[in-house]
Amino acid sequence: MARSALRFILALVLSAGSGSALDVSVTGFIPINDLGLRLYLNQFQGGLYPNGSNQVPAAHLLAGLAADGIVNHTTLAIVDSAMGGQAANVWVSPSASNYNRVRDEQLTPLGLTEAQVQAIWLKQADIQPTVALPNTNADAYVLERALIDP
Repeated sequence: MARSALRFILALVLSAGSGSALDVSVTGFIPINDLGLRLYLNQFQGGLYPNGSNQVPAAHLLAGLAADGIVNHTTLAIVDSAMGGQAANVWVSPSASNYNRVRDEQLTPLGLTEAQVQAIWLKQADIQPTVALPNTNADAYVLERALIDP
């Protein structure tokens, strides 16, 4: 897949050993959606939407519902090409073998081509982080730069 054709959402997931990352009694951290108006790292407001809210803003919801009508659901294909244990470095180059795997093992059997891919949701994490946020050299920032500008 050509890098210029890729659009993705980068989701960073924090985990805490064998405990649940969402259990404040285990991790000591409050999930972002439970922060409300409080700040994460003293700079990022909680909530999934503005003002610490988890409620979808009306305009946002209406825009999303309006777009639904233009999607041709008879030809829309959602392809799950997830593969566990894949570190970020196997995705940073369009010539990486994972792109060929997705094309050959996921798209081609469905009669689809790389040219038809419109969006990608990429969930990626560093398997051995060493520098935590908010440090400007935090692994999260290094990962983000590697995925955006390989």
